[in-house]
Amino acid sequence: MNPVVAYQVHNPHADGMLIAYLPVQKIAFNSDLYNPGFPVPPASLPGATALYDAIESTYKLPVASIAGGHGVGAVPYAVYKTAIGK
Repeated sequence: MNPVVAYQVHNPHADGMLIAYLPVQKIAFNSDLYNPGFPVPPASLPGATALYDAIESTYKLPVASIAGGHGVGAVPYAVYKTAIGK
């Protein structure tokens, strides 16, 4: 069984933003808040940080990889944290 769970992310980009989380694989999928493989410009940092806050503080999800609707697919969660300065 491969469940998918949706979580709301309060962020400055769009109301009603969701991330999909695959708990077995420990993959978080988002669109627009973080785009794997692209640099995080300062203007998009608040959205990327809101995603981090949702994963780490709000939902406390054990994430191994993060994927995006744009970019190169999935990257290790540590790469994302480094990209946003965490």
